[in-house]
Amino acid sequence: MSEKTEKPTPKKVRDAREQGQIAKSMEVATGVQLAMLLGYFWWRAEDMIDAFQIMIEVSIASLTLPLRVAMDQIMDATIGLALNLLAPMALMLLLGTVTAIVTHIGPLFAPKFIQPKGERISPLKNAKQLFSMRSLFEFGKSLLKVSILAITFYLLLKQHLNAFQFLPLCGIECGLRVTGVVIGILWGILVLFYVLFAIADLAYQKRSLTKQLMMSRDEIIKEYKNTEGDPHVRHKRKELHRELQSGSMNANVRRSTAVVRNPTHVAVCLYFVAGETPLPQVIEKGTDARARQLIAIAEEAGVPIVEAVYLARRLNATTEIGDFIPAELFEPVAEVLHLVSEIGADRSADDEEDIADEEDGEEEAEEAAGEAGDERTEEEQNPDPEAPPPGDRSSDPDAGVGRSRAGPA
Repeated sequence: MSEKTEKPTPKKVRDAREQGQIAKSMEVATGVQLAMLLGYFWWRAEDMIDAFQIMIEVSIASLTLPLRVAMDQIMDATIGLALNLLAPMALMLLLGTVTAIVTHIGPLFAPKFIQPKGERISPLKNAKQLFSMRSLFEFGKSLLKVSILAITFYLLLKQHLNAFQFLPLCGIECGLRVTGVVIGILWGILVLFYVLFAIADLAYQKRSLTKQLMMSRDEIIKEYKNTEGDPHVRHKRKELHRELQSGSMNANVRRSTAVVRNPTHVAVCLYFVAGETPLPQVIEKGTDARARQLIAIAEEAGVPIVEAVYLARRLNATTEIGDFIPAELFEPVAEVLHLVSEIGADRSADDEEDIADEEDGEEEAEEAAGEAGDERTEEEQNPDPEAPPPGDRSSDPDAGVGRSRAGPA
């Protein structure tokens, strides 16, 4: 089998997508979640500080109360905190996660991916995946994230170490604010690095998927034959289709009022009969070889052909077969039809003159033939003008001799 050196075809990518093979990065969703949490905490920081302060005060006040009463007070405060702060945050995280996933992989429904397969529980298959380049990349990515987070946390603690020493002296609100500032800085740095991780990971996933779906030339040819059919069979099918349509094309061209061309690359057949069609209609059109075929049929049928470069291009670009002409082409089409009607009128007048000339010629020929017939009749009846008419034998010597010879007998 030939080497897989060709990029996957769109059909190959679609088939892989239906099976759940897509370029996805969980870093994108995680980065979006962290960014949305940071924004939410920044937006409702004062409310969260007040809520945690209330929780601490309720917990301290419940130390001297009976256990059941203390449990009820703490439970009420916790439920109020959850409904006021945690429920909107959970809803926001859900919508943000779904939006992030759909945005970078698109809507996907792959039932084949969730079907149980034996290879998923195969020890050999899992061992190969464990020591694959993908697993090595994921391990290096996780190690890099932990290292960056640890170094950032260390630097922040080193910078604010003196402030942390005096936290017991500044009260609850002061301690919460300092802690919130440190966590916000750490969180912002983490979100920034997650954006970079997401970009790099998504690029790697796309490259890995493309490499996995690479195809050979034999596979591309086989896929093309399975999808489009054998080129020879498809060519025969096109020829048959062209033959079936040739009859209607010939009929459309022959009944056209005019053919607009440019000059051989575009041809558009227009049909207009006053009282029958409200507007001129495009009944056939074509470019290149088809245009030349339309022009040849029109010339054979005697259909008027008008060469108008701009009009032919505009009609071919803005109309389909069966459409009426658009409003912006009324004037040039009207000029073409007027020109065609004048040509038709001139042809009709010439034809009438030709017919009249032919009739006159026929009459003259008939008269000449009649006179010639009369002359031939007279010549047949009396070929020698000086000879006596038939029956007159007075000038015949033999006739007299016969009579004289017959007398004495």
